Amino acid sequence: MKHLVYQALLLCTIFDKFSTQKKPKLGFSAKLNQNKFVPRHLLETEREPCTLTCFRGRLHEASCECLCKRNWRGPSCDERICKPWQGSCSTKTQCVNKLKFCDGVPNCSDGSDENTCTCVNKVCHNGGRLDKVTCACICTSDWTGERCKTPSPANCGLRLVDKSRIIGGQSADIEHYPWQVQLRYRSTRTSWYFVCGGTLISPQHVVTAAHCVVDRITNRWRVYLGRRWRQSGGEKVRDVGKVFVHQQYDSIKDSNDIALMELIFPVSFSRRIQPACLPLPDRQRFNSDSACFVSGWGVTEQGGILPYSLQAAQVVLVPNKQCADVFLDLTDSMICAAESLLILGKVDTCQGDSGGPLSCAAINSHGFLRWHLVGITSYGFGCGKRGLPGVYTKVSKFVDWLDERMNSN
Repeated sequence: MKHLVYQALLLCTIFDKFSTQKKPKLGFSAKLNQNKFVPRHLLETEREPCTLTCFRGRLHEASCECLCKRNWRGPSCDERICKPWQGSCSTKTQCVNKLKFCDGVPNCSDGSDENTCTCVNKVCHNGGRLDKVTCACICTSDWTGERCKTPSPANCGLRLVDKSRIIGGQSADIEHYPWQVQLRYRSTRTSWYFVCGGTLISPQHVVTAAHCVVDRITNRWRVYLGRRWRQSGGEKVRDVGKVFVHQQYDSIKDSNDIALMELIFPVSFSRRIQPACLPLPDRQRFNSDSACFVSGWGVTEQGGILPYSLQAAQVVLVPNKQCADVFLDLTDSMICAAESLLILGKVDTCQGDSGGPLSCAAINSHGFLRWHLVGITSYGFGCGKRGLPGVYTKVSKFVDWLDERMNSN
């Protein structure tokens, strides 16, 4: 019993000794003691001072954090919070209306609203103006397209004559089909021979069939415009700078049989030289009631020779369902035409007409009668045979493809 009392008195003495000493608060450092790191307690007065600067707010010293004012954020309250309709300048201290970005006038103090425009290198052609807010070309009334390279519907498909009226066809004046062009290829240094027809759709672009140009050298092509006679007469000549063949052209099935030529220099329009309109897939429907013509310098009878002058003939569009009974590989990117729905074989395109236009008249969105490139002469079995219509590439399926390449630079 005495032993237990003695232990209790000893514990009380030790407890009283330590309770009279001031207890330091916990800290976050260590002190070297006898060549070893051992924890030691830092006094509150030894805490490192807070050196944070708050630009748009006040310092909370206990936590060493900035309490930002309204519309400001960031560790130092130096980043402005912009409204949804505003954009931030590169300094992050200034907000500018998004509509004032890329408008040609610096609104940020550092000019960053004009330096970061993504459309700086975009070029608008034919008098078009670049809207730096939307990076879109504002075209004049005569042009359309992403870079103003496509004639507008009001200024294409024009016949500057008041009347128009080749199997079964007749000789035609080029003024009646001023978009018809002739493609020649150079076999020697001086000899250019007739290969195919084509259709002018802009001052610098011609559409033809892929099978006419595939696997041929680009700089050996030459385009003759405004020409009625196959060999000579009153034409303009342009060399070809680029040829785009549809990437999915299939020479076995004759699918996607379309190509685009870009002339090195544009051509001026006249009575004999005019672009055809491209069809508007969502707004125009061409059918057997449409007024359509085929034209070209192809032979006028099976096994015949090339005619001396341009030939043209009126045709009727044959429904694809009827045409598919004859051509099993027919797709919705093809269209058929014959002299009538009976397909008597009196009118057709033939060798030499390939790549040329199947043009049809329609009222455009501006209320004007204009001629549209509905088809490109592609293929057929023989020429003008009963029950066998001609097959044409359906241009309305490739308008986007053409526009992308016409406006690519």
